[in-house]
Amino acid sequence: MKLFVLVCLAAGSIAGQTPSADQATLKGLLEEVQKLRLALEKANLTVPRMQVAMQRVTLQEQRVARAEQQLDGVHKLLAEDAEQRRAVTADAAQWERRLQTAANPDDRRGTEARLADHRKFLEDQTRATELRGREAVLAAALQREQADLTDLIARLSALERSLAQ
Repeated sequence: MKLFVLVCLAAGSIAGQTPSADQATLKGLLEEVQKLRLALEKANLTVPRMQVAMQRVTLQEQRVARAEQQLDGVHKLLAEDAEQRRAVTADAAQWERRLQTAANPDDRRGTEARLADHRKFLEDQTRATELRGREAVLAAALQREQADLTDLIARLSALERSLAQ
């Protein structure tokens, strides 16, 4: 609509001009219309690409958040395991003191059995080892997801710069 008004105004203003001036004005208008068409085509191509890129960034941010949550979960489990080990260590020390003071043979056997269970638990590092392995895998995955997010943001910025030109 704006283009039509522009052409009508230009046509009205050139009605009183000479033929060569008319041709120059029409040529100028034609060039302006072509530039406007190219700008609209560029915008029509860039806007959908920009929307897709923004959606990709949003999805990647969600992936990063999920990876962070998983890693935080493993960190909590590692902390719980360490706390449990501290508690069992303290408990084992109490059982050792009881063993030294136990006079009754039945009490002594029960205390030795509990102390042996505590020592066995403390020697078993399977859970902690598995958690540390899982922590390493999740940390690497988080790092990859963050790198992908950084790459997407860089591409989105480049697209924004091309749109501004």
